[in-house]
Amino acid sequence: MENLDLLVKEFCKLPDETGWVEFKHNNDEPHMIGEDISALDTI
Repeated sequence: MENLDLLVKEFCKLPDETGWVEFKHNNDEPHMIGEDISALDTI
């Protein structure tokens, strides 16, 4: 998990979203979060 923490910190340094990074906030709906994470496997 240490590498995941470092990766998230690096993403937070980006000034804007990119073609492969999309920032989300105030989303506490587990179903939607699960769909977004599972979409990572299809890229």
